[in-house]
Amino acid sequence: MEQKNWTHVRCLLGYDRLQNVQLLEPINALYRDVWALYHNHFCPSMKLAEKRREGARQIKRYDAPKTPYQRLLESGVLDERKRVALQEQHGTLNPFALKRQIEAGLKEIQRALRAGKRSGDFVTLVPSLRSGTRSTASPERGSKPNLTTKVA
Repeated sequence: MEQKNWTHVRCLLGYDRLQNVQLLEPINALYRDVWALYHNHFCPSMKLAEKRREGARQIKRYDAPKTPYQRLLESGVLDERKRVALQEQHGTLNPFALKRQIEAGLKEIQRALRAGKRSGDFVTLVPSLRSGTRSTASPERGSKPNLTTKVA
C-alpha cells in the first residue's frame, strides 16, 4: 500500500519517525475506531472511470466524488441485513464528533512522542535488513554503534 502513505499515514501522523513501542496501540486504536469511520463515511474520493490516449496526450475522465460508504451501497454486493446495519451505523455517526476524537487522539500521540524524545526511552521498530529482526552489534565487527537501540 505504498501509494496510500500520503492519505493514510502522512496526513494523519506527519513525517516523524515513530519509534516508541507504546505508541503502537494508540495509533492502531485511532485508525481502527475513529479515523476509518470518518474516512469511509465522510471523505469522498474520485475514481478514474476512463483513460485514453489521443496522440501524445492522456485523457482521463473521473466519476463523481463519492465516499467509500456510498460506493459500497451502490455496488449491490451487500445482503439486505448488512446494508441496513451499515445505514444504521452511518445514521449514528457525527463527522464533527469524529473529527474532534481524531484531534484528541493525535494530541495524545504527539504528547507521548514528545515525552519519549525528552526522556530518551525508546525502542525502534525498524528491522534489520539482513535477518528480519532487530540488529545487534557483533563483537567481531568492532565498535560500530547499534543503530536500533539508544546509544549512551
